[in-house]
Parts: sequence; structure tokens; C-alpha cells
Amino acid sequence: MEIDKILSKFDELIKEAKQIAEERDKNIEVSGESIISPVGYFKLLSSTKALFSYLNTTTYNEMIKEHCSDRANPGILQGILESAKREFAFGLLAHPKIIATADSMEDFLEQADYLLEQDYKDAACVLVGGVLEGTLRSMLENKYPSIKYNPKDGLRKFNEFLHKQASAYDKATFKLIDGYAELRNLAAHGKYNEYTKDQVREFILFTRNFISNWFAVRLSIGEI
Repeated sequence: MEIDKILSKFDELIKEAKQIAEERDKNIEVSGESIISPVGYFKLLSSTKALFSYLNTTTYNEMIKEHCSDRANPGILQGILESAKREFAFGLLAHPKIIATADSMEDFLEQADYLLEQDYKDAACVLVGGVLEGTLRSMLENKYPSIKYNPKDGLRKFNEFLHKQASAYDKATFKLIDGYAELRNLAAHGKYNEYTKDQVREFILFTRNFISNWFAVRLSIGEI
């Protein structure tokens, strides 16, 4: 599920919660009783639980269990949904695919660190180049799905799309990535004497920081 679709689902559920709350308030005015449609409420509750299960978030599931499972309160449910949407939009929640991608990218970077320590700078350079390319592809797929691209375009094209069409980062970052793309190309084409071990070390550091900024995921919480 794309990020835009997840945000749209949040909006849909928040709207439903507001409508149910408005229905309850009208009934209170007319009859003095807090009456809501059980069908509508539990449909909303089930859909909310399904969304949180997809996002693999324990925090919000526990909040629903504590506050919404044994009492029908659309206002509380609306507040939980609005909070979760805000956290998701800020990048503190991500769906499992993004979590798994972040984990795998870090594994590859650790391999690149090891190769560099063993003086295999060329293999390390090619590997970290693949990691950065995969990260940019993930950005296009998950955060900017409206941009049309060919998955085979490669690092430089992905960089152009993200900077020029999506304005995902500034010109300085664009130029750095373009420079590291050239570094990766040198390694891939056997031009091993045209770059240094220190440059590859900086390449790894840049890529690790870039991934951290992009994914913005607190993996320890276990919560796109």
C-alpha cells in the first residue's frame, strides 16, 4: 500500500469517526441519550484495527484495546486516528516493507564497512552504490508514487527525478549523490586508481546518514 493511500485511509476513518460523533451529539440534544449506530461504530473500529495491524504498530493497538474495545466512544477513536496519522506523516510510523528495507540497507552497509576494513575498497564502493540506488528507488516507490520512472533507470536518473521533480532534497545533496554515482561507476568499470579508500569511507558515511534521514524510523519501537 502506497503512503498516499495510507494517508487517504486515515482521512476516511477520521471522517467516519466525526460523523458518528455528530450523530451521537444530535441524539443527545433530541432525546438526552447517547445513542450511536453499533454497525457503523464497529465497522469503523474493525477498519482501524486492520490499518494498525498493517502498520504493525503495537502502541495504537494497545490504546484501542484500553479505551475503545468495551465502550463505544467515537471521539476517543478519532483522537487516536488523528494522532497516528500525524506520526505516520512525520515518518515515525512506517509500514513493514519500509522497516524491512531499512534493515536490509543497514546490513549491506555493514558488509561494505567490513570490505573496506579488509582493503577491498572497490567491492565496498560497488556495494554501497547499490545501497544508495536502492534507497532512491524506495523513495520514488513509497513517497513519490506519482513520479513515473523505470526501475532500471539507475542511480543518476533516480537522483534527477527526486531533486528536479519531487524537490526531495536540495541542490547540494543532488550534487553529492551525482558525485558518488560517478565514484560507483569508476569502481564498476575497473578504474580503481581514480579514487581512494577515504572517498569510499565518506561514501558509506554519506549513504548511512542519508538513509537515516529518509526513513526517519525509530526501529527500536517496532512500528511508510
